[in-house]
Amino acid sequence: MMKCLTNNQIQQLIDGELPANEKREYKLHIETCTCCAEKYAEQRALAFGIKSLLNAAVPMPERIPAFQIPAKPIHQKRISRRIPLWAKVAAVLIPVLFVWKYIIFETSDHKQDKYNCFSRIYSQKTYYEDGETYTIVITDVIYSNKK
Repeated sequence: MMKCLTNNQIQQLIDGELPANEKREYKLHIETCTCCAEKYAEQRALAFGIKSLLNAAVPMPERIPAFQIPAKPIHQKRISRRIPLWAKVAAVLIPVLFVWKYIIFETSDHKQDKYNCFSRIYSQKTYYEDGETYTIVITDVIYSNKK
């Protein structure tokens, strides 16, 4: 015995959105189940009522003109914008210069030329363990612009 149909399933049946085997199953169930038969009748009446209201509200055109292909092709002036040469050159050079200046040129050797480098030792601690000597040094590095 099949469970009762949901409103969504009944609507899919009314709209014809179901595969053939499900459609047969649902119709057989509606024939045997009075509850589903009542819901089906109500939803079907409501759906056809809405459809008739929509058809009444939207008038059908009397005659739809047939589409005809023009005998002569219409030549439309093609509008094209040419990009000036200077804009093309700039579009290529700007990224190349950026890569050269900020990625390739900025190596650590050049950083030393550009900045003064200072380091300070905050603390230093030495300890011994298993005959080994360990030293911990805490520092910071400060870069400042050369003048």
